[in-house]
Amino acid sequence: MNPRAKKIVAYQKDHRIAAEYPHQFRKSWPRKEAQLNRRYRRRVQQLLDEARQYTPEQQADLSVIPVRRYIARKQGVVPLGKWVEGGTFGRAAAALRHFFSQPYNTTLHRDRFAILVAEAMAGHGLYARSIAQYLNEILADPPMPIDLNRQWRTRSSSERDWLAAFLHDASGWDEQLRAWIVRMAKVERSITPDRQR
Repeated sequence: MNPRAKKIVAYQKDHRIAAEYPHQFRKSWPRKEAQLNRRYRRRVQQLLDEARQYTPEQQADLSVIPVRRYIARKQGVVPLGKWVEGGTFGRAAAALRHFFSQPYNTTLHRDRFAILVAEAMAGHGLYARSIAQYLNEILADPPMPIDLNRQWRTRSSSERDWLAAFLHDASGWDEQLRAWIVRMAKVERSITPDRQR
């Protein structure tokens, strides 16, 4: 088995625990459940104390107030492939959000953002595909269809306005960017069957 095939198998079979401190789980889980139960009992007691202050006629008019009981949920394990993909997408999103956090300024942003996108276009890995996915989500008319099976986050209008200002300012980038996103979508589709998402 070649190294690439070994890595694909490892991404499918190996797992990572999503907890921040996995070895502390056996101590923290009972505490978490107890805390949620205490919160529920405290809220019920507060409502009963309020109801005791009412007159008997007012108490008869009270309807049953439901108190929401929160249930502790275990996060479980994450396949290594999803873990790596999530981290890479997070790094790509952070790099792009650094630009989108401020209003578009030609002198500050045009050349630096063009360098970031050009470097992503030169690559073919997961980081480049993550940047392509993120930019596809921002575009008003995305070049590649958005997959309903993935969890897409709708981007804010300020990010759309920022990218539209960049594409208007930097001539020739619009067609080039859209063509690159389509190419990255084809690369992802060719890789996806191996990883069995």
